[in-house]
Amino acid sequence: DTTPGVYWELDGAGNLVLSAINGREGTLRSFGTDAQTSMPPWASCNTNIRTFRVAANTTIKLQNEGTYSNMFSECRYLTSADFTGMDMSGHPTSFYHMFYNCLALQNVNLSNFDTYLCQNLEGMFQGCYMLENVKFPADSFNTIRVTDMSGMFEGCYKLATIDLSSFNNPGVNNQTNAELPITFTAQAMFKDCKSL
Repeated sequence: DTTPGVYWELDGAGNLVLSAINGREGTLRSFGTDAQTSMPPWASCNTNIRTFRVAANTTIKLQNEGTYSNMFSECRYLTSADFTGMDMSGHPTSFYHMFYNCLALQNVNLSNFDTYLCQNLEGMFQGCYMLENVKFPADSFNTIRVTDMSGMFEGCYKLATIDLSSFNNPGVNNQTNAELPITFTAQAMFKDCKSL
């Protein structure tokens, strides 16, 4: 594999930065193959992370059909995540527990996310008590192949409004396309969202 690599740095102030080894672009490899147990390489430092960003003038691609579960799971002091410079065109398949229990997270911009092949969004923001705003892509947050959105916003106590108009999941109630998931669950998707 000749794909340029990626390295990560966490400074003393808690800023997690992804950079390309060649200084221009690189691919962040899949965290594993199992949607629920895959962990990012910085998982052991999760309680020290305060912010996340991609290095300036750098493009970080996600591996084709990779699993990026638990990306910031239990990053209890994470306040912001900036995905500018992240190339999602590789069609990741899982963002399971992506921001699980990020207790200090208030705003997330997912406007450049490509979820065309994504199947698992379970607990993506579960336990984000301070979350007030999530910005989804304006044209389409493609959920056509998603089978699990259970607990996606569970426990987001401060979330007062959310615009899901960009979600497109025509297969949920009408299974007419053989390519669409045959099962779908959104159990407790908004459980304990006391401000909604």
